[in-house]
Amino acid sequence: RWRVGEERGGRFGWRLLKRTGIDRLSVVSGEPMVSAFKEGNRNQGLQMMSEVMQHCPSRFNEMQKEAPKHERRKESSEGS
Repeated sequence: RWRVGEERGGRFGWRLLKRTGIDRLSVVSGEPMVSAFKEGNRNQGLQMMSEVMQHCPSRFNEMQKEAPKHERRKESSEGS
């Protein structure tokens, strides 16, 4: 709760969840080891997401809504 309770912690948590691939398929055709690796990452992300949803579900929704705003800001600063 304390980690994602503030906006900056939420940004960190959301980036971490996205990196784990919670919103992507893990299967890579013809690559069982790559698929297993990706599924392990995804599993960790789903466990973290479950904890956030258990302890502060409203904050998860806020993080999800805030993400596009911060991604646009990051993209514009990288282009400069």
